[in-house]
Amino acid sequence: MIFKEALRSLKHDKSRAFFYWLTLMLTTTFMYLYFNIAMDESIGMSLGESSDNIITIVTLISVLICCADIFFANDYYVKNKSKDLAVRLVSGATYIHIAGYLLIQTSLLMLLAIPAGVLIARFLMTPLNMIVASVLPGGTHIIEPVPRGELYTFVILAFIVGWIVVMNLSFTYLNSAASLINQRNASKGEKGSMFYLKSIPNWMRQIFWLFLFLVPVYTFYVNRDAIVLFSCIGMVGFNGILRWIIRPIITKMISSGKSEPKRMAYLGFVREDLQVMKFAMYLLLVSVIIMASILVTNQENPMVSVMITMSYIFLSVLQAMALMFRYSTELSERKRHFASLARIGYTLKQLKSITRKEVFGYYGSVLLISMIYLVNIYTSLVTAGVMKTSFAISLVLIVAVPLCICAVGSLFYYRSIVLTGGTQS
Repeated sequence: MIFKEALRSLKHDKSRAFFYWLTLMLTTTFMYLYFNIAMDESIGMSLGESSDNIITIVTLISVLICCADIFFANDYYVKNKSKDLAVRLVSGATYIHIAGYLLIQTSLLMLLAIPAGVLIARFLMTPLNMIVASVLPGGTHIIEPVPRGELYTFVILAFIVGWIVVMNLSFTYLNSAASLINQRNASKGEKGSMFYLKSIPNWMRQIFWLFLFLVPVYTFYVNRDAIVLFSCIGMVGFNGILRWIIRPIITKMISSGKSEPKRMAYLGFVREDLQVMKFAMYLLLVSVIIMASILVTNQENPMVSVMITMSYIFLSVLQAMALMFRYSTELSERKRHFASLARIGYTLKQLKSITRKEVFGYYGSVLLISMIYLVNIYTSLVTAGVMKTSFAISLVLIVAVPLCICAVGSLFYYRSIVLTGGTQS
């Protein structure tokens, strides 16, 4: 009985289930490939035994980011089941019933995603062999599954699966029906400032955070060896800019009353997107910028460069997909808002314009922030003669293209959810 209900729920919520599955599958693919290459002694770079500590650092960063992606994908998926679980609790369902109902769904998705990720990773080993052979001396190195690499991959995946089970059981056990119903609203709250910071004028805060964000860009041209450190400092500055400059400006534009109604609508949605989705933005920006910083400071060893470049590519695609999953989950909650807009006279053309401007405004913000750093990092290297212009452009496109594709995908998904019936042509 519980199994059939869980399958019915997966079918009813297939779009979110697909994005959850896709995040798990892509993460598995990346980790399997990465560990099997990093553990391959035939290419002279065995993780844990290599004299080059940068591989260990890159591996740690990559694994932590992958774990964060899976945990937060699970968190988004489970929290979007809150109302469903609350209804079942009110109807008399027990804790065992609720826990089983939720675990069956997530377990099925994991059982489908992990084997698929391993199979895709094995398939990708052939083109990766061609890439490795083109950059390493001799050109005869063959990357293939390594027992240690597979062991590390499955140990980490087992750890992730175990924690997901524990978190989901805790979620169902610790929440009542009322708290489940309010789960999503509670997660959108924003903590206030510490009491001793409230007396600082807003203009001083704005100058401070803007300084913290922009000064690292100048240091890229002065001290390239400290790019990683200054990039991390800049991301702290971005957090302040988002809270104290960008969102207040949008709020002021809306409250001034000078904007046309259609513009006020999409600005309000963008403001909410920037608040609710800020952690997903941080994770993407930190991933690509830090990996880019590590890449540009480790150009001497060809195999190390290949490993970091591969991590950069996979993490860029993975973070773009993870961002789209979380963003699409948020957008699916907007149907009632658009139904209200349609009832007060908005035409289908106007509603399409609002969705387009909201989605492109959000993704455009993410792309702009990342490009401010990436373009300056690579420009500093091109002007110093350390990197070829064509390679720098390729690295920029590796981040920009997946984001643009995901923006288009989010727009089509958004419209399919909110523009269904009840609108005027």
